[in-house]
Order: sequence, then structure tokens, then C-alpha cells
Amino acid sequence: MAQASHLNALPVGEGPPEILAGDMNSRPEAAVMKVLEAQWTNATTADSPLSVAPDASPRVRRDYILVRPTHCWRVIESRVLDDRVASNHQPVLVVLEWPTTCFAAKTPWLPEISFLLE
Repeated sequence: MAQASHLNALPVGEGPPEILAGDMNSRPEAAVMKVLEAQWTNATTADSPLSVAPDASPRVRRDYILVRPTHCWRVIESRVLDDRVASNHQPVLVVLEWPTTCFAAKTPWLPEISFLLE
């Protein structure tokens, strides 16, 4: 819980977009996830919560991909891949979009990218 609160205390919007991904070791309804989701968008909500264990027994989601600032990300796709080799968890795939409307206001760290977007 202290780590989640520390992450939420870091300034938002003063640097590049942020992605926090990994095994949070928490169920979706856990207090730590509620703390994180107060400032982060959970990009993994679109897929099944019972699909991350590669063995025959279904398990509850513990792997997440969170993004912020929340208003600038759009989740295009979110799903669990059917791969049972790479890890003891199935990989989570999320396709994200950073809209061009967020580039001007949120990217002082990324000079002169507008020509790439036209």
C-alpha cells in the first residue's frame, strides 16, 4: 500500500507519459488497486479477470497495465494471449493510443514531433 501511495504522490504531467505494468500481486478489488486506480487508468479491464494462469485451474487477475495521465490515454485493445511457455502467467496485451490533442500540452520533453503526426 505504501508503494502505491508513493507512486500516486509523484507529479503527473511533468514528464513523459507513464506506464506501470507487471504482477501487482493483488486482486482487482484489493485496496492497493483502488489506490492506484484513483490516479491511473487500468488498461487491462477489458479482458477476462480469470485468464492469467497457464495451468488448468483458473485464477484471479494479478497482472496489470496502468497508465497516466488518465485523460490522455485511450485503450484500443486489451486481452490475454494464449501463451503457456514464456512465464507462469499468460502475457497481457494492451494496445494504447496517445491522442494528438495531448501532444501539445503534455510533451515538453518531446520537441518538434508535430511533423510526424501530420
